Amino acid sequence: AQIRLEQLCDEYKVKFETPNPMVYIDSLSGKDFEEWCAQFLRKNGFKNVVVTPGSGDHGVDIVAEKEEVLYAIQCKRYTSDVGNTPIQEVYAGKEMYNCQVAVVMTNQHFTDGAKALATKTRVLLWDREKIMSMMQIENQI
Repeated sequence: AQIRLEQLCDEYKVKFETPNPMVYIDSLSGKDFEEWCAQFLRKNGFKNVVVTPGSGDHGVDIVAEKEEVLYAIQCKRYTSDVGNTPIQEVYAGKEMYNCQVAVVMTNQHFTDGAKALATKTRVLLWDREKIMSMMQIENQI
C-alpha cells in the first residue's frame, strides 16, 4: 500500500503543484477581469482590442477583431452562474458598436435560460471551461 501511495503521489505531484489560473481569475474585481480578458484576447490572436468606458458602454466591455470579424464582448466575473441579462445587453450592444459577433465571457457558467437565449440570439458563451481551453491552446503556441 505504501509503494502504491508513493506512486500516486509522484504521478499527481505536478497536477497538485501547478497553480490553477482560475483561482487568480476568480479573485479579480469586475474591472480587473475586463482588463485581464482584454490581455487574454490579445494573447489569443485578437487585434485592435479596446476596453470600453465603464459608463454608457451599452453592455459591451471589449471590442476586438479577429480575422476581420468584429466582436462585442461582455465580461462577467461572477461568483454564481450567469443569467439572461448579459446576453440581452451584449446582443443589443453588438449593434451599437457595429460588430458581427456578440460574446459573454465569464469565469463561471451559464444558466439553462441564458444558454437557450444565447442559442436564439446567436450570442457566443465563453465560460470557465472555454477560458481554460483557450489557455491550453495559448500555452502550446
